[in-house]
Formats: sequence, C-alpha cells, structure tokens
Amino acid sequence: MTDPILSAQGLNKTFVMHLLGGRKIPALRDVSFDLAEGEFIALVGRTGAGKSTLLKCLVQIYRPDSGRVQYRDRNGAQQSLTEMGDHALLDLTERDFGYVSQALSVAPRVGALDLMLERAVGLEPEAARARARGIFADLALSPALEDVYPVTFSGGEKQRLNLALTLMGEPRMLFLDEPTAALDPETRTRIVDVLLARKRAGISGIGIFHDMEAVAHLADRVLEIDKGGIVAEHANHPCTV
Repeated sequence: MTDPILSAQGLNKTFVMHLLGGRKIPALRDVSFDLAEGEFIALVGRTGAGKSTLLKCLVQIYRPDSGRVQYRDRNGAQQSLTEMGDHALLDLTERDFGYVSQALSVAPRVGALDLMLERAVGLEPEAARARARGIFADLALSPALEDVYPVTFSGGEKQRLNLALTLMGEPRMLFLDEPTAALDPETRTRIVDVLLARKRAGISGIGIFHDMEAVAHLADRVLEIDKGGIVAEHANHPCTV
C-alpha cells in the first residue's frame, strides 16, 4: 500500500492572548488523519471550530505546539514539515503546495496578468501568457481585468484571482480555505469544475467548505471539526455530473 501523500499526527495548537493577561485558547486538540495521493478531503463544521487553524498548521503558516505533519515528496521521500527549517520549508511549499486563503495579498500597483506571469515556472513568455489567460477564462475572469490592479477588484474577483495565482504555479497539493464562499451559483459551479479537473489530473487536496453542493462534487472524504478536534469522519462518493 502506498504511503499517504500527507499525514497529520497528533496536532495540537493553543493561542496565547498576551494582551488579555496570557489567556490560553485551545484551537486544535490531537488531530490525526491521512490524505491519500489523488484524494480530496473536505473540512466542515461551524465557524470557529478550528478548520482554518488546522489548514494553516498543515502548511506550517502556524507551527503546531506538538504533533507532526509528514509529506511524501515527488521523489517518494518522507519529509517532516514540522521539523523542517524555514528556508527548506519555503522552498518545498512554494514548489509543491497551493494555499488559497480567503484574503488576497499581492504586490500593489501590479496588474493581474503580470502577477500571474510571476508565478510561471519553466515556461517561455508566450506559453506562460497563454496559460495565464486560459486560467482566467476557466475562472470566468474577464480579459478586461488583465492590466487592472487587483485592489480594485470585487470580492468575488479577488477570490477567483487568488485561486488563479495558485493554479498558475501547478501545485501538487491544494489547501483551500472556502474557495466558493460569497460567489454566485454559476461562478461556484465554474470553480468546482476547475477543481474537479485538477483532481482528475491527480492533484491532491484538502479544503474548508460550507457549500455542501461543492462537497458533494469534490470530496472523497469529509472530516467534521468541532472544538479543535475531528468529531466525525465519513466517506463521500463525489457526483459525476
């Protein structure tokens, strides 16, 4: 049996609120699960349950207080993300991971297409431009936005550009924080179709969703998070249409 591409083992995270007299707020409690290569896991649960903290601990935006995150790289070697130094971790995650947060953070006064081209790796300029425009079209981003500064985008356009920038880098794994939130039904369907295409191409993923229709189409497994722990897990059989 092939080792999982990602394995979380006993993750714990507590935040210390120094401005509130050192109050401690537990955010993750002994979270463990495996993600198989090519699998997509959906994290569900109420707001404040710990889903975003878990996602950030997996990619080491937050370092967990205890536990380990193991990742099987392109060469089949096991890498301990929790024990990896910052420079090696940055190199690995930039090459292999695509993390899509709810907030777009990009350089100011740079057009959207130029931001996309900055993410192109190993492509000739014309090929990179064609790929960027193809992703724009897939995500229903208007060509008229190519030279526009993203600070002027609507919330939904920023959300889609965030995903577009991630896909431009051709990640091996996706980490998604509510990628379909606040989008109209037609656009949500476009996003789900794009993610399904990447999944069928072999990309693995884990994402936070409140949109159960997206979960029904994308997820192979669903983990329900509450009070920082996994309280339920069940297999899902993604819709094919």
